[in-house]
Amino acid sequence: MIVSVFNKFGAKNSAPVFEAVAQAFRLHGHQVVEHDIDADAAVIWSFLWHGRMAPNRDIWRHFKADSRPVFVCEVGSISRNQTWRVGLDGCYLWEHFAIGDQPRFLAGLDPWRTSGHSVVIACQHQLSEQWLGMPSMNTWLENTIAEIRLHTDRPIIVRSHPRDPVSLRGVNVSKPVLLPNTYDDFDYARIMQDAHCVINWNSGAGITSLMQGVPVISSSNSLCQPISSTDLAQIESLPRPNRSSWFGRLGWTEWTLEEINQGRCLELLLPKAF
Repeated sequence: MIVSVFNKFGAKNSAPVFEAVAQAFRLHGHQVVEHDIDADAAVIWSFLWHGRMAPNRDIWRHFKADSRPVFVCEVGSISRNQTWRVGLDGCYLWEHFAIGDQPRFLAGLDPWRTSGHSVVIACQHQLSEQWLGMPSMNTWLENTIAEIRLHTDRPIIVRSHPRDPVSLRGVNVSKPVLLPNTYDDFDYARIMQDAHCVINWNSGAGITSLMQGVPVISSSNSLCQPISSTDLAQIESLPRPNRSSWFGRLGWTEWTLEEINQGRCLELLLPKAF
């Protein structure tokens, strides 16, 4: 099989991941090329069709038009900038990954939070494939806030995506601030210090919240399922189930660079692809 790596269209921190994935394919006996739209399979970075990654949308559509597999890499949520997602035809639904028979734990979980005052709405980028079919972010926020107000009078903090800012009157919007010596634009831990819960459609912010013991309200199309709520009416009585089984499954969606280099991430994914 000829696998084309589209490494010119990745985030700034993507180069080592692309290199590791290419090495993994070689270990499994496949030929690796770069930027060849006629290859048997593609490797792209994320589902965000914006900035450096904007060309990936046409690549994605071109390969999927005749059902060729696309392997999607993305920054992980378990140990950010230390673990990385590698999925088949996506990187944000359980069906994009191959889950092993035994739990796989890459980190620990904080105890469930029993205090916290604010409702945090963690937005994502509107140009992501993950947001397909959704309204504009401002419209979604306005509708979400209106429904929240039917069930609670807690203060609301909107955490906008660092590269897709929002502006709403009368709402506390947390502005992105670049963290020194990192690629990240948000001190999410600071925002979470007084969080009662987090509302997130289907991005990594929800996973981070659950790991930190903060209940999440998400869409049904989220890796946060099945331990998050999908009902804003539950905002004052959110479930806090045992997270061990969920977290043991989540470990199969992310890998260290060393593990990717060794070909481990492809052992289960390749049989799903062909």
